[in-house]
Amino acid sequence: MTQKPKQIQESHEGQLFCHRCGFRWFPKNPTKVPTVCARCKSPRWQTPRSISELETPTRQEQDALDNYLLVMRQGGTVARAVRLLVDEAAKKGAGG
Repeated sequence: MTQKPKQIQESHEGQLFCHRCGFRWFPKNPTKVPTVCARCKSPRWQTPRSISELETPTRQEQDALDNYLLVMRQGGTVARAVRLLVDEAAKKGAGG
């Protein structure tokens, strides 16, 4: 396995990461911790998002995923599972 040069591995040292927008940056003053993210200006840039803040699928999206997984477990192909999803979406779009 090829190792990266040491200078590339160390180049992220001192870099900050915003858990809100995913931005990475080097602080202007490395001795002082910024109060907000340099990009999104969130004061909670150091706090990872909790599960409740993450987007949860809608009932329709969850049903589609469940149907897809069911087809795949029964030995179906990806094409068959996608076709099933498309057909279901067409039926729901047509009011059925």
